[in-house]
Amino acid sequence: MRHAFTMLEMVFVIVITGLVAVAGSMAIVQIMQNYAIQREYAKMEIDGTSAILQISKYLQDSIWDSIAIKRGSNYTDISSVSTASNGNIDGTTLLAFISKNQTALNGYFGTNQGVSSNLPFFSGFIDLSKSSGTDITTAFTQDRLKSLTSIRNISLYFPFINQDGNSYTKYYSTNRTALFPIANITSDTTMVLSSAPSKIGDIAVIVNTNQNTIQKDNDGNLILAGNGVSQTLSQGVSKLFVWSESQSGILRIRICFENKTMDFMPEFCKEGVIMQ
Repeated sequence: MRHAFTMLEMVFVIVITGLVAVAGSMAIVQIMQNYAIQREYAKMEIDGTSAILQISKYLQDSIWDSIAIKRGSNYTDISSVSTASNGNIDGTTLLAFISKNQTALNGYFGTNQGVSSNLPFFSGFIDLSKSSGTDITTAFTQDRLKSLTSIRNISLYFPFINQDGNSYTKYYSTNRTALFPIANITSDTTMVLSSAPSKIGDIAVIVNTNQNTIQKDNDGNLILAGNGVSQTLSQGVSKLFVWSESQSGILRIRICFENKTMDFMPEFCKEGVIMQ
């Protein structure tokens, strides 16, 4: 007696095989979609963390009380910006700050950056007994300055000077113009300022004369500009907020990215904290 599949059995096999194929293909599609979502989420997580770390680095290397929200020609100190909405950085609103000059802090000034000797760092301590007017002398002979004739774009800032009853600006005027640019280095211990401060603190910091700004352009690029530098910190940014938390010396950052992959999450946001 011969054995063979009946027509009905073959139809059942074909139907079951089709169902298994459809279910398998749907599972594969779902796996691929989940992978794409996880990959996009991981990318935005990395981009957000990277952007926050970069902004944190620049702000922590800046003069803390120079950080401000700039709208047109008006500046609002970041300590007065207590909500995220007031610290919205967009095409017309910038984050402005004055950075410490790392090259100058390491004892090198001007255009010649060559290292010819083991030059100590400038500690920032001032010898008040030998400093007056525009002449500022460092406190210790080992804290030498490099004597060069070309001094550009660096200024002196006195962070620890109490106000004198009226008003005393430690570094910049209301439009962030440097008050005490360094005009010359006359010896390994003495610098000459272009204008004399009304008070001299025993600690000073060498900073860049021109301010830096962080802004978001219409294409979603987060751009750092100032002091001859222009670089893109991040791309695809939809929103950036910077504000202060009370008077505790803490800044908060929220950066958001446009999400074109996940319909259920059109925007991805990440927050970070910067401590003074």
